[in-house]
Amino acid sequence: MTSNGLGLFYAAGACPAGSIPHAGLVQPSAEFDKSRIPVMALLVEDGAGVNDKLENRHVTAQYPIVNAVMAGALERVKWLLSQGADPDLKGQYGSARDYAKFRSSDEMKQVLGVSDT
Repeated sequence: MTSNGLGLFYAAGACPAGSIPHAGLVQPSAEFDKSRIPVMALLVEDGAGVNDKLENRHVTAQYPIVNAVMAGALERVKWLLSQGADPDLKGQYGSARDYAKFRSSDEMKQVLGVSDT
């Protein structure tokens, strides 16, 4: 049984080699992005919740959808939303919408209903 959102958090935020989400915009290929969805689906099937938070005494709550936005993973964000992920849950980097507003593609902003203002 999956617990604490760990596996889904990392699968949602997987980045291509050499990517640094905190240093700049990450835009994985559609193939790379989509290839992680079957793993995410298996984790959810095994009991991981799309709104489960990764949290411990050293880390403020973090959510899979925020990690996916940080990774520029448009298809994974769409999948998480289709599974009921809440884009307004706030963690260490704010919510998925907060992060998208300042550091994401126009397409990501559109999917999350975020404007530039």
